[in-house]
Amino acid sequence: MAASDGAKAAIEAERWLRFTYGNTGISDGGHQPALVADDAPTRDEGERAAKYDQFDDWSEGEDDKNPENCDLTTATCIGTVVAKHPVTVFSKPWCPYCRRAIEALALAGVENPNIIDLSQMDALGIQSTLQQMTGRRTVPNVFIGGKSIGGGDETVAYERNGKLKEMLRAAGAIS
Repeated sequence: MAASDGAKAAIEAERWLRFTYGNTGISDGGHQPALVADDAPTRDEGERAAKYDQFDDWSEGEDDKNPENCDLTTATCIGTVVAKHPVTVFSKPWCPYCRRAIEALALAGVENPNIIDLSQMDALGIQSTLQQMTGRRTVPNVFIGGKSIGGGDETVAYERNGKLKEMLRAAGAIS
């Protein structure tokens, strides 16, 4: 059991590194170590990677994270923010499940989700309020049409079975 969990974690880490850095690796003073095998697909290949890359900038302006400028540790503020956007994702940039959820949204046709980066805020307070509201403390917490649909695994499952597009159309996020 522990060995399979470790293998899954390694595969997920490799996948995240591949999508984040491609085959060139992290730039380190001119050195670029290969993080994945030379024959592994890069983030430049295929529809999935192309749509995924559009959400690679996690450092938006403060107003983009919370246009209401209210206290996201309160249910009232969270409710206002998620009601204002067809799609809102509470996320952290290093979270592989968050990246998977955002990738699934991109594949379904979402061009500009409201991504709230908790690494720049009172994450514990916001996550505590999200738990009270949705029963989910972890990130990602994906809201479509003002309702939490779950996290990364649920969003990917909805994308794979075609239900994500239905939810996004109903919320006005895609046509």
